[in-house]
Amino acid sequence: MIRFKRMMSMFLLFGLISIISMPQTLKVSAANKGIQKKYNLAARNVRNIRVYGDYLFISQKKNHIVLVDLTKKLKKKEAGLYYKYRWISKNAKAYFPASEDQIFIQNKRNEILYTGGEMGKCYSMFGHKDVDDCDKDMAPAVNQVVLRNITKCWSDDSMFAYVKNNNLVVSGSAVVFQDEYHYECYDVKSKYTFFKGKADRVKQVVSGNENIFVLMKDGSVWGRGSNETKLISVSDKKYYKKFVKIVSCGVRSIAASFNSVGMLKKDGTLWIWGEKMVSGKLTYVTEPYKITGNVKEFSLGWSNPKKNTGSAVVIFLKNNGKAYGWGANDRYALTSKYKAGWIDKPVKLKSNIKHVYTGDNKTFLLDNQNRLYWAGMQGYTGMFGWMD
Repeated sequence: MIRFKRMMSMFLLFGLISIISMPQTLKVSAANKGIQKKYNLAARNVRNIRVYGDYLFISQKKNHIVLVDLTKKLKKKEAGLYYKYRWISKNAKAYFPASEDQIFIQNKRNEILYTGGEMGKCYSMFGHKDVDDCDKDMAPAVNQVVLRNITKCWSDDSMFAYVKNNNLVVSGSAVVFQDEYHYECYDVKSKYTFFKGKADRVKQVVSGNENIFVLMKDGSVWGRGSNETKLISVSDKKYYKKFVKIVSCGVRSIAASFNSVGMLKKDGTLWIWGEKMVSGKLTYVTEPYKITGNVKEFSLGWSNPKKNTGSAVVIFLKNNGKAYGWGANDRYALTSKYKAGWIDKPVKLKSNIKHVYTGDNKTFLLDNQNRLYWAGMQGYTGMFGWMD
């Protein structure tokens, strides 16, 4: 919702602006509607990917980063890609999509470069004071150096976080309590600092909607933000400005989505809290519940829910290289092979997989031959991104 409101606001204020530099002028097929009911090949020679909503970023050999539009299939494969794409960077050590078409890139010198399309540098970390101040930075920003000497950083839904001077610094709309009238970058403090003098203990930072969750090296999980759906605690407190401990120890990795949080424990068991289906009805729980065991990695996304069902989409990889799915399947995120809108028991998706990913209404599988497959629904990349 926040992403949609921001996009509408920018449309009304500033019209259409090119998303990213260096567009690829390639022929595309009008037949593809961005719907895949089974896993379809999206790219070859893939190192890894990052997904932000409808934005798919692919890293290939020599750290080339491209933004791919899965609504437009190429008539002929280009550079190992089967869909229309645009260059983001040709030499990125790591990359961190943060909000809409805004992305941070870490280079080999540990500089953080920023690229933003329609909204330019209208992002909370840049400290705009009002709409006029924001207007000045509306021109598309391409690989501008904004931070130096940064070795640890993370991004997720409307969030970019990094460690500086042993403090955890978090920016983006996810870190701010918001309502429908306050969501622009100039309505919020530019950066928030947490775990002062202790950020060297931070292992992972994720966000979902209006929440931030942190995994520490000791295996503990901490959360702050909205508690409307009991993601932080069982109390009636609506919002936590400070981080509170949710899980005391034993966690290997975490992920968050709109109304759910997941954790992979060190013993290989996968747990979820937030949304839960009980006797066919949707409820919200703070107590984590187990999905399965023997898990190597997992990803947590969301799908448009049907009436009275949850929205969480969980995809996980077993130690035997088989990928499984669980949760909402309304937009074929878990393929048309499974008909239920809500899948309460894990279902097998594909074998010989080494990494799994989720996005809005879709899932991605990277196999042992570095081929990337996808299923689900790919909406148009924002309202502006692919209008040339």
